[in-house]
Order: sequence, then structure tokens, then C-alpha cells
Amino acid sequence: MATSERLNMQSDEQGDELNMTAITVPCQGCLAGVQCLNNQKCQPFCCSYPCQLYGHQPHAAIPYPYAGRPGIPQTHYGPPHHPYYEFGPPPQSQFIGYQHQPHYQGYHYAQYPLMDQNESHHYRLPTLNAPSNRANRHQGPPRRKSKSNCSLNYDNSVAAYCSDESRFGSFDMGSENSSLGLSGNSSEDIRRAISFVKRNPNATLFSIEGVISEAATANDWIRRFIQDRIKLGSHQEKRLGLNAALSSLEMLCTDEKGSGILQDIFTYGTAEMKKELLAALYDEGILALSMNIHGCRVIQKAIRSIDQDDLTKLIAEFREHVLALIHDSHGNHVIQRCIQSLSYFAKTAENGGDHDGASNLMDHMQFIIDDIVANIQSLSCHRYGCRVVQRSIEFCMEKQRSAVLEAITACNEHMVEDLYGNYVVQQAIVTGGNVHRDSILKTLTKEDGCLFHLSKQKYASNVVEKMLQYGSVDQRNLIVKELLKADAKSGVCAAIIMAQDPIANYVIKKAIESAPEGDQKQNLLQELRRNRDELLKSQYAKYIVNKELS
Repeated sequence: MATSERLNMQSDEQGDELNMTAITVPCQGCLAGVQCLNNQKCQPFCCSYPCQLYGHQPHAAIPYPYAGRPGIPQTHYGPPHHPYYEFGPPPQSQFIGYQHQPHYQGYHYAQYPLMDQNESHHYRLPTLNAPSNRANRHQGPPRRKSKSNCSLNYDNSVAAYCSDESRFGSFDMGSENSSLGLSGNSSEDIRRAISFVKRNPNATLFSIEGVISEAATANDWIRRFIQDRIKLGSHQEKRLGLNAALSSLEMLCTDEKGSGILQDIFTYGTAEMKKELLAALYDEGILALSMNIHGCRVIQKAIRSIDQDDLTKLIAEFREHVLALIHDSHGNHVIQRCIQSLSYFAKTAENGGDHDGASNLMDHMQFIIDDIVANIQSLSCHRYGCRVVQRSIEFCMEKQRSAVLEAITACNEHMVEDLYGNYVVQQAIVTGGNVHRDSILKTLTKEDGCLFHLSKQKYASNVVEKMLQYGSVDQRNLIVKELLKADAKSGVCAAIIMAQDPIANYVIKKAIESAPEGDQKQNLLQELRRNRDELLKSQYAKYIVNKELS
């Protein structure tokens, strides 16, 4: 129903009847369905009392001449006396026949033509994302569509919007502990919960009790709201979140949005809450959740958050299933997290002088290490297994790390040129000792021309570079010595050929950077300078000549 009344205005000069429109506009509180001070919900276009939320004054009709004329909008954003829309300096405009909206300090000023072209009213209109630069200025008729509720068409849509009881319900938004009355319709309750939380800054989990789990999986915005309340809310509010999660645990564990709620309970909940949630996860099946794309994140967060007693009990669930988890795209992350967390507890106990406690913790993880050592070559050359092997030599205690390193060095020649195995060998060079590096270096230089061949290989060249970076002085000198040998086929120095190779040139750069000062490094530089003219012809050797030899 149209909400305007026709005004007949008689012109003194011409005696023509001009159609003018008077529109009574509700405030933003009315649009949100806020109760007024008389405890009655604001009805469209009849605000008789200031709104409780915004403290607005009653509204008066706004003369809106020439409604419907081309270029003149049918909508208005609010009354000029509204405290949000206070007057400002009127802009100078020559556009009398059209609305002109220059930007001024983050607001729009709208100029509307009146009976006399020399007169005009200037209203300050709100903009949610007011542009601050001149490039965003626009002139001419305003856009009719907007995402903001304050730009609704005031013909029929505002009346329907404000009078739609199902949109807002009958709750009091001004109350911090107000809760959402459920209708029994799941989708309707979720929609009302989202609407309520967005409009009520004081909303808590108690406000949407009964639909917490369903709303969390239905909408990202309210999921973040629930996570914030679990993080910042009171103990009672966190308990309500836990109870809601336990009632829908199967759904939340395997849901992209819902799993985040469980992770936050492990992060910000009390020790009692964590134990209660962990006990419920056992019923759901720890192994199955560990192989789920979303469930594995919940298990990882649990491993990081629970104490060592609960952790050892949790890890025992993976016995006889280690290899299956390692080969799984999601389960391998759980095994990595087990190695990191339990090793941390063991090292903490060792540093605190509790050697028996550290040894006991290592024993609880020994079955994982045993499976890794027994299948070291296949795991190191596996897409997911190589990650677990790297974590074991990076975080484990010395005894367990040495066992894995010994297994790696025993078969490193099969890993050096592998797509995934080369990363394991690199990690062994970084974290291992000179004994392990000697074994790897022996593989790199086992025969004449072997280092030359491996340096030109995509994956093995990374191992050579890592050895030049982390090897001892003698180990690095030995590599440089191999680079100075002549190629068996061409008789040219291997370093000259490698400098012109698209892959091996990186080994030469690393050798110049990392080789220890001495005769070997000087011989390498002299050989490169002697062939400077030839190297400049290669697009790969130009950098070495210009940057390293200048």
C-alpha cells in the first residue's frame, strides 16, 4: 500500500495545480523492528515516540516535490531532523532537474528541486561505504538498488519489511539476556537466529539456545559469532556451547564450519570441558575422524590442547594403523602432530631432570618410530610419508632420531633423485651429524662424474646445494674439488659446463657463496674468470659472471 498522501499546492503566479508528495519516513530503529518507549513495536510511518535503541525523535512528513518525474527518485533515506542526518553546508549545484549527490566528509548531500528553481533543500544522506576520493564521485540520478536496509523503496517494500512479524519475532533486542523463541521449524529458527544476532550487539549463545549447532553449520557469519562467544564468553556460556556441540557431535565433526566450533572448545575450554569432549570423540571413532578432511583438524587440535596423560591414551588408538594413517592425505597430519606433541612433552621432562618420565613418553610413541624405520624407503618416497619421516628426525628425542637417520643413510642413494625422497635427504643433512652427512656425501661422489650428473638433475641438485650449505669445511672442499674435475666426454672443466646448465648453474652459485675460503675456492673462481667470454654467451651463466665474478 502506498504510504503517501497527495497534496494540492496552488501556484500563485500561474494557478496551476502541482502534485506534491508528503512522505513520513521511519527511522532506522523502526526498520529494525525495535520497540518504542511505549512498549509497542514501531509501525511503518507512524513513529509517535522516540525509539529505544537510537533515541530518535518523532518524524514529520517531508515534502517531496515532483515525485515520479524522470531523474527524481521515489525513495528517501530518512528525515532531515534525524540526529544521524544533521544538516551540513549545502553544496553548490547547477543540476536543478536532477538529484545531485556530491560527497562531503563521508556523507551524501542531496539537492531536490522545489517550486522555485532558486530554492532548494539539502538533506544529508547516510552512506555505509562513503568514498573518500574524488574518483568515486558521481552525479545524476541515484542508483535505485542498494544492499542497505535504509535505501528500501518506500512504496510497498518498507511497509512489508517493517510489518513482517516473522522477520523479527517478538523478542526484546535491548535486553542482553533475551533469547530467541523457537517456532519448531528448523530453517525458520536458523533464519531468525541469524537475523537476531546481526541486529543485537549484546547477543550471547543464550540468545540462540536450541539452534547453536544448526546455525553454526548453516552460516559462516554466525559460526564466527559462536566461536567468538566460546573464546570470550563466561564459563556458563562456554558450557552451553559444549552441550550444544555434544548434542550434534556427529554432524559437527565432519562439517567444514562445525569442526571449527569443536576446535575452539579444545582451545578455550576448561580442562574438564576438553576431557568431556575428548571422551565423546572416542565414541565417534578416533581413527575414522583422523582420516576425514574436517575431522582430522579436530583431532589435531585435541592433540595440541590436551595434557600428556590424555595424549598417550589418544595415541594408543593408532596402534596397528600407523601406515594406513601415514598414507592417507588427512591422517598423515595427525601422525605428524602426535610426533611433535609427544616429543615436546618428552623433551620438557628431560630438561626438567625427569629422565624416567621422558623415557616413558618415548616408549608410548615407539610403535610409530618402529613402523617408520621398517618402511623407511617406501615412506620417504611417498607423497605423504616423506612429511612424517621429516617430522620424526626434526622433533624426536636423540635416540629415536638417530634410529631414523641411520635408516635413511642406509638407503639414501635411492632417495637422492626421487621427487619426494630428496626432501628427506635434505632434512637428514640439516638435522643429522657429520657421520650422516659423510654417508650422503659418499653417495654424491661415489664415482667420477657422479656429482656432475646429480647436479644437473632437478631433485638431486637440491641435495648437493644443501650439502654445500650445511656440510663441514672438509665436506664442502671435497664438493668443490669434484667441480674442478674435467668432464670425461668433452674434457672441459665440469664447473664451466654446469654454469651454462639451466639446473646445475644453481649449484655453482651456491658453491661460490658457501665454499670455505682457501685454495679450492680460488681455483674455482680463476677457472670461471678464464672462461668469462664463453660464459657470457649463456643466459644461465650471465648472472654468475656479472654478480659473482664482478
